[in-house]
Amino acid sequence: MGIGIQDLDAKLAKTYGLEGKGVLITKPIEGSPAEKAGLQANDIIVEVQGREVKSADGLKNFVASHKPGKTLKVKVFRGGEYMDFDVTIAKRPDNTSIASMDENMNSMQSKPAEEPLDAGIEAMKKIGIEQASTFTKEMASKGDIDYIPGVVIEGVRPGSEAQRQGLRSGSIITHIMSAENSAKDLPVTGLKMLSEEIAKHNLSNGIRVRISIPSRMGMIERIVLLELPDVD
Repeated sequence: MGIGIQDLDAKLAKTYGLEGKGVLITKPIEGSPAEKAGLQANDIIVEVQGREVKSADGLKNFVASHKPGKTLKVKVFRGGEYMDFDVTIAKRPDNTSIASMDENMNSMQSKPAEEPLDAGIEAMKKIGIEQASTFTKEMASKGDIDYIPGVVIEGVRPGSEAQRQGLRSGSIITHIMSAENSAKDLPVTGLKMLSEEIAKHNLSNGIRVRISIPSRMGMIERIVLLELPDVD
């Protein structure tokens, strides 16, 4: 169908207002059947052809069992409502490997601009994000990757919640859950904006963020729920 997807646990589903199972769309591929049909990032696929969707692998296998040209009925949960879409399967393109960008992550890092330490920054450190800065075009050029607005993580504490959720140096936080409307994600414009938004949340309940992670296949989109560790 041309979408990035991931499994959805109960805690992450709750931030979208969904009580049930489904598979989360992280990003529709530009020009794909899914995008043309109207599917969007943050949509939760709950049914395909009337069958309950329980896992990303299960969805992939079910779609792969149909030939290109077949139109599937897809039900998604979006913004508190269920919506139906018709998605026509296209031939899957060959995967084209690109060079790993991991070796470029160190060159991306640059001295961050002076910004005040606040409650949001302190919360980030408690989660395990030890150092981060506004991602700039200069940093993207040094890392030989496309520029996207956001905050680049430059240090993650071993054994922390951030590491457990797959964050690492070079990961870029691009969106954060709105404090006013949990079903909505706000584009991250910089470290100051990110820290201000984090400070609005009670992180013991968790906060949803979208991240882009460099990989051998390019930038991988993931959506994770970050929580402050329990305090005894």
